[in-house]
Amino acid sequence: MPTRTAWRWSALLRATTLLALAVVALRTEAAAQCKDDGPDESETVSKALAFPDGGRLELKSFSGSVTIRGTARNDVAIKAVRRAPRERLERVTLSMESSSSGVRIEANKHNDDCKNNNVVETHFEIEMPLEGGIDVSVFSSPVTVADVAGDVRVRSFSSAIKLSGVSAPVHAKAFSGTLDVSLADATTAPELMLETFSGDVTVHVPASAQAGVEFNSFSGDLESDLPLVLRKRSGRRLEASLNTSDDTSLSNHIKVKTFSGDVALK
Repeated sequence: MPTRTAWRWSALLRATTLLALAVVALRTEAAAQCKDDGPDESETVSKALAFPDGGRLELKSFSGSVTIRGTARNDVAIKAVRRAPRERLERVTLSMESSSSGVRIEANKHNDDCKNNNVVETHFEIEMPLEGGIDVSVFSSPVTVADVAGDVRVRSFSSAIKLSGVSAPVHAKAFSGTLDVSLADATTAPELMLETFSGDVTVHVPASAQAGVEFNSFSGDLESDLPLVLRKRSGRRLEASLNTSDDTSLSNHIKVKTFSGDVALK
């Protein structure tokens, strides 16, 4: 006859096996629920959210597009066009929340049961107060920001970033996407930190704007239509002054770093 210890081990083994089968069944059921290979459908979501003074707009998305424009309004108006199979539109939600620090938007909010098919193509059109800060993170969504007076931070992997009419500090980073930045008319350029791996960078500077310029690249080239006074150079790394020879008076800099991307100042 089996000993009491052997019986206990046998019972524990049966219980463990049943538990393992239950976990597999749950995972299989969850995976089945994640199959949403039907035809794509579109839905439009519109919402206005309160925005505090000195607040920030934070947005995370994967694919689609993002357009943000500064206006005289006091709140944030969001229009989002979402496209995916119906099951995914219901499972992956669009989160839009307002708080004392600003507005936070997440295009693809979901639970962790489904490891795949968790992206809804989302096209954003957003209007916000001029002075608000912006923090955008995307993968392949082109980003356009226009006419804002707050600082701007944008991160992208493969999509283009276009910023126009900016007058506050900018930090933009992409891997293979291009960066195109147009500054608002001013005698002093804002602080710019622009970085890509292989994407090209173009900065449109007012003819009279003054700034320090720092360029650092492994194999990219720098071209400038504006007068630069060279201060230091080593290989493809240089420091210069834009529209002035008095570098001691410069408080803001245009800093650009690439691996193979080219840089143009226009």
